[in-house]
Amino acid sequence: MEALFDTSFLSWNIRGAQNNNARRHLKELIRRYNPTFLAILETHVPFANLSTFWNNNGYTPVHIIEAQGHSGGIWLLRLTNSNIHPTVLFTNQYSITFTINRGNATTTCTSIYASPNSSLRPALWNYLSNISHSIAGPWMMIDSTLITTLSFSALEDFHLTGDPDRSVLRQLGLTIMSTWIWSLNLGTLPITMPSQP
Repeated sequence: MEALFDTSFLSWNIRGAQNNNARRHLKELIRRYNPTFLAILETHVPFANLSTFWNNNGYTPVHIIEAQGHSGGIWLLRLTNSNIHPTVLFTNQYSITFTINRGNATTTCTSIYASPNSSLRPALWNYLSNISHSIAGPWMMIDSTLITTLSFSALEDFHLTGDPDRSVLRQLGLTIMSTWIWSLNLGTLPITMPSQP
């Protein structure tokens, strides 16, 4: 993954980008981490409503998938002063796939929004499985909701009853995600998740 040397990604399911608290939190995350790329998910508003906010905070759109009402929406943004210029390969309602090239090194990245509606997720998995045949070399998936949404949709399949502990859900989600990645013959990087109250 040489193409990603000195490159950072921050993905956040913001659940409404117009919210003043969310924008304050974003400014703090940008100040603290200065990510090269931002993937803002479940935006709820048109990008044009916040284009000045992004410009003032030093980010330029790479590709925008507008929300359908209060559902979905992915904004892929790049640090304006970065010398990295990604190329968008594929998009659909729930993902943006792009490449980053540095010299002879190329890495493909896919920013994913896994809908909380479990009936919509199989179409996303099928779509990703289909595009996997067009991707050579390293492929990184960028998501902030996938593990949680996988966990809750899998409860029935694993016959879990009651209100399982969040750590059980996270582990179940990691197991399902690892199985899906393995089925596509992809390698994995360690997945870390912040602890949740």
